[in-house]
Amino acid sequence: KTALSLEEIYRPIQSALPAVEERILDILATPNELSDEVIRYFFKSKGKFLRPALVLFGASFSREIPDSVILTAAALEIFHSATLIHDDIIDSAYLRRNLPTVNSKWNPQVAVLVGDYLHDKAINAIFDTRNERVIAAFLKTAGIVCDGEILELKEKNNFNLKEEAYFTNIERKTAALLATCLESGAILSDLSMEQVLALRQFGIYFGMAFQIM
Repeated sequence: KTALSLEEIYRPIQSALPAVEERILDILATPNELSDEVIRYFFKSKGKFLRPALVLFGASFSREIPDSVILTAAALEIFHSATLIHDDIIDSAYLRRNLPTVNSKWNPQVAVLVGDYLHDKAINAIFDTRNERVIAAFLKTAGIVCDGEILELKEKNNFNLKEEAYFTNIERKTAALLATCLESGAILSDLSMEQVLALRQFGIYFGMAFQIM
């Protein structure tokens, strides 16, 4: 069977993605001209928008997508973007999505501070959901992702890395956030605890497979 295209997979939630993109720019709006320039530059190439899509898929069992789901989708993409900007500094990367990285177009100092700004705005947006379960899930996951980044840096040149350690690393660095995206959408759509946990577990397995690929 022919593999589905991303466009076909996204079809059920495609109509909601422009609202997420708009909310991202609303959340990150700033009178600081340099910050605004960097933010608009970074988000003009939005990638696959995988994390917002997963939030929306987690919520897609409900008939109508609540505004809190759009807000959460935007917040989690902003958080992810902050980690990418910081990753590029650590890796001394010059390109991302075929464009110069923030640290190479400006400098590492600007990249660090803009990444920090995004991180702060993501936290504020999550708190604006006023949902204790979503807030708790995000805060726990943010720590796990940062720990995963540190672990990856520690093992960067370890060519004898064991499979178990590799799986631990990719679960923390990538899968945990994808799982939280699905979990958050499900929580905000009032799905049952069983459904929320099932979607979260699927997110872990999906995230690990995604990172391996």
